[in-house]
Amino acid sequence: MIPNGIEPEPPPPLEPALRARLGVPDGAPLVGSLGRLTWQKAPEVCASACAILACEHPDAHFVLVGSGPEEATVIGQVRRSALGDRFHRLPRLEDAAAAFGELDVFALASRFESGPYSVLEAMRAGVPVAATVADGTCDAVVPGTTGLLVPVDDPVALAAAIGRLLGDPAERRAFGAAGRRRVSEHFDMHAMVAATANVYAEVAP
Repeated sequence: MIPNGIEPEPPPPLEPALRARLGVPDGAPLVGSLGRLTWQKAPEVCASACAILACEHPDAHFVLVGSGPEEATVIGQVRRSALGDRFHRLPRLEDAAAAFGELDVFALASRFESGPYSVLEAMRAGVPVAATVADGTCDAVVPGTTGLLVPVDDPVALAAAIGRLLGDPAERRAFGAAGRRRVSEHFDMHAMVAATANVYAEVAP
């Protein structure tokens, strides 16, 4: 197996900054998720987790980037919750990878994954990950070292994992540093390209 890889160095910061675009106050915790709004990505589970966290962390903000067939479901959930104007939804965001460094926690509620680039981009930016035990995500995230993994379809567990990270800045920093190292050592795009080229050389000399 050749794992997905990304450039080891993150892109320049987003201009204007994501927080400025959303109107998130300086110092307010920001939890983000990025992905298609489809059954696979379980955005409704992520929205439910955010609704739970909104009561426990009244200063936290949440941003969901993506669009898809589950959009109406997510919007309905948010309207029925106590999230109010602290939940921000962006159908798309150009150069989204440049915004990862502004997050305090990256969340992903996927029911299955093969090799999520968004998780790698978050780790490269030094952001801890709270995600589900989807296969590809498990290959990237080291539980208790670069992030926390929870069962699929369990918004309470996902909220608890995010809340733990929001409540422990030292752990966030440690996980973030470990995530950067892991991407550099195991998910470098140049290594992925070289490994792929070697396979072609072996099967078609």
